[in-house]
Amino acid sequence: MDIIDTLFRGAASALFALLAVKFALASPRTVRTLAAAALNLAMIAYVLESSPHFALDCGPMCNAVSFVPVLNPALLWLVGVAYFDDEFRPRIWHALLLIPLLAPLVAPELGLARFAFVSGLYLHLALIAYRTKAEDLVASRIAARKLFFAAVAIVGLTITVVEIKFSGGAAPDALLLVQAIALTALTAAFARISLTLDADWTVPKTAKTPPASTTPSLADAPLMAGLAAAM
Repeated sequence: MDIIDTLFRGAASALFALLAVKFALASPRTVRTLAAAALNLAMIAYVLESSPHFALDCGPMCNAVSFVPVLNPALLWLVGVAYFDDEFRPRIWHALLLIPLLAPLVAPELGLARFAFVSGLYLHLALIAYRTKAEDLVASRIAARKLFFAAVAIVGLTITVVEIKFSGGAAPDALLLVQAIALTALTAAFARISLTLDADWTVPKTAKTPPASTTPSLADAPLMAGLAAAM
């Protein structure tokens, strides 16, 4: 079981690294691409930190790897809102989101409050994705919505619940293996969507280049007549 867990975590880490490079090198660089690159790097830290073989005595490096995943809910929220809401712009006050996430590091009794806050972030993302779907004309984002709902509803909340339940000790190896498999499967699906669809996934609608001509050609006349009749 240990070997299988390691293989899946290695595969997930490789996919996250591939996506991080893809978004970091995307052109143009936007809040969307930079946030997505940061989230994928942070997810590598989470995959390593949640491994049953992760060593806590390797010095500052392990401390950094253990700290970074604490920020993942805020990064996921930022990426989700930026992708599903073209009007979103980051503000300084958004940094306040880090306070409920970091508070349990100082006061462990605030763990349940963090869980409630993280759940609220995930539900807010789901609400935005649902609310904006009717007006979304970006094919890659439409294709990603079902995956997004699955990731938020199943993985995000489940991981948070498990972290709360086993906050005082390690989770069972079997549960960690299921986690590794789920992360790998969802990351592979997201990578397929992200790497095979067009640049609409990273470019806001306002930045798209308009078509060279909007005048219908003679070849379009039957289609235009049929459309007019249907309307």
